[in-house]
Amino acid sequence: MAALEAGVDPALVAERTRKAQSEIVAAEAILNSTPDAPAPLTVDEVVATLEALRNVPRLLEVSGPRDPGRGLRIARYHADLPPGG
Repeated sequence: MAALEAGVDPALVAERTRKAQSEIVAAEAILNSTPDAPAPLTVDEVVATLEALRNVPRLLEVSGPRDPGRGLRIARYHADLPPGG
């Protein structure tokens, strides 16, 4: 309103208002489409994960340069971790 009172062209104010409203709608759509955050880990889950990851440096040494992911796959298998976990 202050812009109009200061003599700014009403068409310019209307265009900027439409653009801002459009950006708000787009942002709300993104926020509404994102999945809910996963439940926080329990203390037992954190401890189990840290214990499983304790051996990762050694497993990486054993895997060698040809397949550096091998050690992580072994750790995940033995720790029963989900992919990406």
